[in-house]
Amino acid sequence: ELVNLDEEWQPNDNTVEVGTPITRTITLTALGVTKEQLPEISMPTIDGIRSYPDQKENNNAVRDGRVVSQQTASYALLPQKPGTYTLPEIKLPWFNTKMNRISVATLPKRTITVTPSTTAPNTAIANPQPSTNNSPTLENISNQATGTQPIETKSDTPLWLIVVAALGYILWIGTVIFYLISRSTKNTTEKLQLNTRGTSQPSLNELKALAKTHDVKAFYTALNNFSVKVTHKNVGAIDELCIRVNSSELNGLISQLQAQLYSNKGANTDLNAIIKILENYQTQASKSQQTVLKDLYD
Repeated sequence: ELVNLDEEWQPNDNTVEVGTPITRTITLTALGVTKEQLPEISMPTIDGIRSYPDQKENNNAVRDGRVVSQQTASYALLPQKPGTYTLPEIKLPWFNTKMNRISVATLPKRTITVTPSTTAPNTAIANPQPSTNNSPTLENISNQATGTQPIETKSDTPLWLIVVAALGYILWIGTVIFYLISRSTKNTTEKLQLNTRGTSQPSLNELKALAKTHDVKAFYTALNNFSVKVTHKNVGAIDELCIRVNSSELNGLISQLQAQLYSNKGANTDLNAIIKILENYQTQASKSQQTVLKDLYD
């Protein structure tokens, strides 16, 4: 019935120094679902800021006969270099059972400025220049005092040893080149095998079995799992699948299924029609992948 996203920053300033840790705590509150149904909220990655996830807690309680669930997730952000960074907004789509439509909970984007650290070590001290002191050494002073000249040592390397070393060096270079060529060939073969295996599509057998039982809730859960496998997204997977399939009929059937599931007053949804649309989508996707693989092998 209600979904809300909230966040807290510590410190709450929009300007921090390099290396200053920032704690971002995101709280998701939902009315009418259990804590197990709360989705995972992923933190967008920002180049120049490292993100370290902290503990995540899911809780629920009953208020006036309604289930209220809440998820609290904390992240430690560590700026690595000066600059201005914009953290993108976080969107969470959900089905509003009061208005019978898809709604979106949003955390607005936030811009922070990272300044150079005032506690950075002095580079002139941290990286001393090589000494150019030309003062006489103890050996030079001793030679001057005794009137002797320093003895220069000379080493004559036999020619045959130089030839052997050169041949060994050439052999080593040839071995390295052969290794690199072999590894490149192996990587190419593994990629081709991986692409071949990637043509297999997630199975629709579970959806077909559940469609026969007319268990709408179990069917919707299986549909979400199928969507996660196809889109590789844990949040909004069904919406992403609808975008990929690009079928107005599928969009209508999904909306009807959600209304039937959450409001308990929608018309019975044709579950087999959903499966048929997904089968056609898999067939088209498989043909497209086979074409790409054929061009790759050719």
